[in-house]
Amino acid sequence: MSLVPAFVPSIPGSVASAHHSIASIYDEDHQIMLEGVVTRFTYVNPHPVRMRTVVDDKGRSQVWRLEMDNRGGLAEVGFGVQTLKAGDRLLVTGSPARTIPHSMYLRKLERPADGFVYEHPPY
Repeated sequence: MSLVPAFVPSIPGSVASAHHSIASIYDEDHQIMLEGVVTRFTYVNPHPVRMRTVVDDKGRSQVWRLEMDNRGGLAEVGFGVQTLKAGDRLLVTGSPARTIPHSMYLRKLERPADGFVYEHPPY
């Protein structure tokens, strides 16, 4: 499976509800992993959200929505607006959404080129 991520602003409503109850939207008992290249990243409140185009085993494109921790929490560990650049190859792991197709809450982000790793802090 290959992946071409695009990072876009949050979607009103769905992000707000996720902000208040991540567990009600995302299945924290399961993890999935995606790999791809950054095409765009927008660092927004309350949670940066990225969209990624994933090419499945049959060559079909799927758009994935990946939600991250809040900006304050990301800033505390040095993650900011300049952390990701177009062309960065990433490996991401997260909790899939319960009812929203092709959506996940990001738990871990790795950039192999320089060894950068972000892991969502435990609750």
